[in-house]
Amino acid sequence: MSTAQGSLYGHTLLSDVALSWLDNAPVVDDPIRIVVTDTSSFRTLDPTTPSCDQRDGIAFQTLDDGRVVCEMARLGAFVLNPAALEIFAPEPTQHRSIWEHTLYAWAIPLLLASSGRLVLHGAAIDTGAGALVVIGESTRGKTSFAAEAVRRGYRLLGEDGIAVRIDSRTGTPIAYPGCLGVRLRHGPDGTPRRKVTSALPASSRCSQALPLAAVVALAPRTPTGSAPEIGGAALAIAALRANCFAMPEALAGLYPTIVGIARTVPVASVALRDGLSFLGEEVDRLVRWCHQAGIAA
Repeated sequence: MSTAQGSLYGHTLLSDVALSWLDNAPVVDDPIRIVVTDTSSFRTLDPTTPSCDQRDGIAFQTLDDGRVVCEMARLGAFVLNPAALEIFAPEPTQHRSIWEHTLYAWAIPLLLASSGRLVLHGAAIDTGAGALVVIGESTRGKTSFAAEAVRRGYRLLGEDGIAVRIDSRTGTPIAYPGCLGVRLRHGPDGTPRRKVTSALPASSRCSQALPLAAVVALAPRTPTGSAPEIGGAALAIAALRANCFAMPEALAGLYPTIVGIARTVPVASVALRDGLSFLGEEVDRLVRWCHQAGIAA
């Protein structure tokens, strides 16, 4: 029997197994149903075929009927049905934390993208003037930025996925919370470790949707960093497109939201200074820019 487990990306998650790292933030969209079942018949993806994509050790393929399959060797296949906002998932018998991360950070965002809903691959904090979303490829500092922002007193909206919708009445882009916690690759002293989720106190969590104040696309880190540079609508659209969760055939359905963000919100490229010791200053620098960019807009 599916029961409500919490909310994510503006949706209630209904599941027949207990789920963790979820909030009870207000929801604005239809529920997502997770059904745990035998999906072994879908473990047939051939990574060499043109229709099969591979990212982070996961193989992806869109079937002829519109369903999407995400397959991970250690877990099995997640079968996504965008038309019904439904996911058929393998039993989480082993590697439970990886199972949940795959569900939250890949299966659900791809399900939503295939139904025309945008989830950005990024972290977001509450700046007091709205949500600042930081996007970019792995190793460029999204998660470290989010963790340092929390240490400096900013509330976290999410660090591995942020849903954005355009308010139909005002045209304002609204950012919706992702998962609780922060998945770090290093300990407090900077020692490398396996990436694990660290819990956050309630006071460090932003559970309500926020107007999107700005988006920062992270370039490779450099010794000196760089100032935020706004490059115009075309570059903004390209950055957002490159940092959203979607199969190629689903991108067209996301363009209204992507263009709505690019037209109304500052989208800048910036390089953070390399080194954990500079993170605090980098957080404050980008929050100040976010406030200034909002005033200028």
